[in-house]
Formats: sequence, structure tokens, C-alpha cells
Amino acid sequence: MNDKALKVEWIPAKIKDKEGHRLMVILAAPGCSYAFGPAGGCTNCSFPSAFGLRHKVTTEEYEAQMHDALEKIPEDNDSPVEVDLYVSGSFLNPAEVPPDAQKSLVAMASRVPSVKMLTVETRPEFVSRMIIEGLVESMSSPARQEPPGLEFAIGLETADDTIRLQNINKGFTWAEFERSAQVLSGHDVSLMVYLLLKPLGTEERQAIEDIVQSAEKVFSMAHDLGLSTRIALEPCFVGPGTVLEQEFEQGRYQPPWLWSVVEATSRISKMGPVIVGLSDEGLNPKRSAYNCELCSLQVRQALEKFNATQDPALLHGLSCQCRTKWEKVTKTT
Repeated sequence: MNDKALKVEWIPAKIKDKEGHRLMVILAAPGCSYAFGPAGGCTNCSFPSAFGLRHKVTTEEYEAQMHDALEKIPEDNDSPVEVDLYVSGSFLNPAEVPPDAQKSLVAMASRVPSVKMLTVETRPEFVSRMIIEGLVESMSSPARQEPPGLEFAIGLETADDTIRLQNINKGFTWAEFERSAQVLSGHDVSLMVYLLLKPLGTEERQAIEDIVQSAEKVFSMAHDLGLSTRIALEPCFVGPGTVLEQEFEQGRYQPPWLWSVVEATSRISKMGPVIVGLSDEGLNPKRSAYNCELCSLQVRQALEKFNATQDPALLHGLSCQCRTKWEKVTKTT
């Protein structure tokens, strides 16, 4: 029986403008149907193959996993908590998470007093008015005056349709993403948009400019829709069994510099809230965002502190001799 989440982490973060924690939960789930289907999935994503079970998970199993994960919130915790539920695919896809399980899991999270936000991931094609309304209703509890916020995370990766469709093989257009955002804007929910720094086929400076311009377009759309939105900046890393790995091993791809992450984060933070993805899945450091042995740890720690505080000043003044090399690279690409 799949009664334990595959991974649970307790991470310092800023939750609704207060110091708090993220409870990151990777549930044992079938995995992304897009990745396991004819399309073959995204060129950079190794999550379905790493965590996807490829078989059905029952509502009872999902509930047992959720119960176990919520037990990881310390009993003496008095800070706000954001619960991030990952299924290595789309939470709203009924083929991956049954509709009754979707409602049950969000209801379970909403009954924990310290939980102020619940985030679930989905591809845009599964966003519908009926599903959103059902989940919002499930989060209402007579025991709470105000239910937690409900946030939907969508992996747009880039606002450039060519890069998204051809380089990343994402399988949907900006117009399809915008339609899902329009549906969300009609409800009291929020949106998180994953943007990928340096997808396959982009060079260092091009990647920085693409993610900054993508964030600008996302925030502009969100403003027009009146939809509360934040960016999740995801530095690309080389996961096993991916098309990206093949290119990496052939010397045709290198992950982004951490200096590129710092620049992109600093620029995007002026537009709106942004959180930096720093997971490297335990890979060799050279397979994820990296500078040099002298400064990579220091820069990653600064980015972690930025995530916890949203203070861009923490990213100012970082320096190392390798920055000169990065500046040369970004001037020539």
C-alpha cells in the first residue's frame, strides 16, 4: 500500500508576508500522463521517471500519505505554513489523482490551523471552472473563519511559444496557458508560474533575457486579470534519462551559472514576488546551477535566505573571481 509520501521537507519561507515554512510533499502517484504518453514529456523533466509509479493510487492511499505528511508539522509550530503538494504530474488530472481524492486532500490540509496556503501543480488543460469551484468549496471549514489560500502552479517555463514547444516539448501554447489563468481569475485563488532558466537550446545571456521577459509578460497578464500571481524561477538541472542529459553528455549543454540565477532573480523581484527553486535532486553539482567551488555554496545560501525573506538586498554584494568569467560568457552569448 502506498501510505507514505515519497518525500517530505520542512523549509523556511516567507508565507503571506510573514516568516514561516513550506511543507514540501511529494506524494506517491502514477506520475505525469503527458510524460508517459505519445508526446514523451518535456525535454528537461526527470520527475515522472524518478517518482512516478505508473500505476493507479487510490483515494485511501492518497489520504494516508497526506495524513502522514501533515504529521511532520511540529506540534509547537506557531508560524504560517504553506503546503506544497506534488504528484510528479498534474494534481487536477483525474487519471492521476481521482476527483474525490483531490477534494479530500485539500480539505485535510485546510483543517490544520497553521496552514495558510496550499499549492498544487497542474498542466493548463485540466483547469476548469467546475474543478476549481469544487476544490474551493472543499477547503471551507466551520472550524476556521478563513480557509487557507489555494494556489495553482503551472509550468509555463517561458512566454516564448517557440522555445516552449520546440526546445522544451511542453505541448501547449501561451494562449492555452492564458485561458487557464482567465478561469482562475474568476475565483478566490492564486497562481504560481514556473519559469525555466536556460532550457535546452538557449545560451546564457539569451536565457537570462528570456526568463526576465517571460516574467514581465506573466505579471502584466496577471495585473490585467486581477489574479494574484508569483513566479517560481527554476534553474534548469540535468536529470537522468532526459533528452537534456543526452545533450549534456555530448557537450552541447551546460546548466546555468548561479550568477545568472542571481541576476534574473534580482530583476524579476522588482516586478513581483519570486521564489527560486534550488532543488538539485542530489545530482553532481556540475549538473545543476553552479559557479565554482569557492562561491557556489555561499551564493546558494544567499538565494535560500532570499526565498525565506524576499529581501533582494541579500543578493547584492556577492562576489568571486569566477564572476569575471561569467561576465565574459554573458557578453558573448
